[in-house]
Amino acid sequence: MYRKTETYSKILHIISSGTVGGAEKCFLEMLSASRNTFGNVAAVCSAGGELERLAADACDKVYTAAMADNADIFSLYRLYKIIGEYKPDLCHLHMNRATLLGALAARFNKVKSIGSIQGEVRPVYAYFPDYLTFCSKNVADHVRSRSSAVAAKPSFYLYNCIDNSGLARLAETGGRSFLRSEFGIPENSFVICQVARLHHNKGHAFLIDALHKNIDKIPGLYCLIVGAGDKKYEEQLRTQAESLGISSRVIFSGLRLDVARIISGTDLFVLPSLQEGIPVTIMEALSLRLPCVAFDVGGIYELAGDKSSSEPFVTLIPPRDTEALAAAIYGVYSNYRHYKSIAHKAGEFMIKNYDKSRYVSDINAIYRAVMREAACK
Repeated sequence: MYRKTETYSKILHIISSGTVGGAEKCFLEMLSASRNTFGNVAAVCSAGGELERLAADACDKVYTAAMADNADIFSLYRLYKIIGEYKPDLCHLHMNRATLLGALAARFNKVKSIGSIQGEVRPVYAYFPDYLTFCSKNVADHVRSRSSAVAAKPSFYLYNCIDNSGLARLAETGGRSFLRSEFGIPENSFVICQVARLHHNKGHAFLIDALHKNIDKIPGLYCLIVGAGDKKYEEQLRTQAESLGISSRVIFSGLRLDVARIISGTDLFVLPSLQEGIPVTIMEALSLRLPCVAFDVGGIYELAGDKSSSEPFVTLIPPRDTEALAAAIYGVYSNYRHYKSIAHKAGEFMIKNYDKSRYVSDINAIYRAVMREAACK
């Protein structure tokens, strides 16, 4: 049973997705947090996906809307009708299309909205919400610098979170033997993992190229690509791996809700994204003491440690630089004990700074501040 402590408030969360990735995990955490505190919570997401089922367990009611693109007038009208029916006190908007269309629909209904800005997006996505949350200082600086109107909006920092204890429990059921039984990966392999939605912005193609450059240098090299998304893009990646002669070493797992079991059996996490905020996948990998290599985009460098860190927790390289990516992968392999020791320190850093409990407290503080301000006007 959840506690109803502030039932005078109703919150509607809107997201333009139906799959489950990092942003969606944060969305689900927000549903649970606001339900536990405010009691009356509903959600809008794409129909027919895993996210719709999980959202139904985390809130009171789930609506669906396609939000096919930024100019989806039908979805805008659908959101307008949903908000009119549910009559929330506040709309919280997640991901670009929902932040654009949902904010407009909320304005038409005279309902205040908060837009979650999760990456270095165009200012148009931050223009219409009444309030903004930024997942990192770097992302905030990037978006604000491109629009004085956005820079003037009231905003909050809301860093992403992870369930450290939950990850650890799930990881105990994974490991290398799990990878062998689940994917047929030999015990003595060196396994790279990328967990990300299948979209060109996530840079999978750079990883496949880097894998090819190392295939003769790293014995037993395998790559697990975990995630679902664009089927056409997935076929392009499979064709790329086949043309490079490494298709047997690149495994596509599809959508997985047991990512910690997979990560716990791999040796290196790689995220060659071209656009990010604070990626939950890297946070989870660090929490599970896995060395990480990533393109230096968005707020990833903010996960790389603090002033007390003698070496960065994440090896950062220039975006699109396949040669540097391949060299970084080989560098971790050839000096693995060193990088593994850094990863152990990173795990402690994640537990201290990015745990779920802190995230829930921050969300509820933001909602109270927004509603208090609205009540005073």
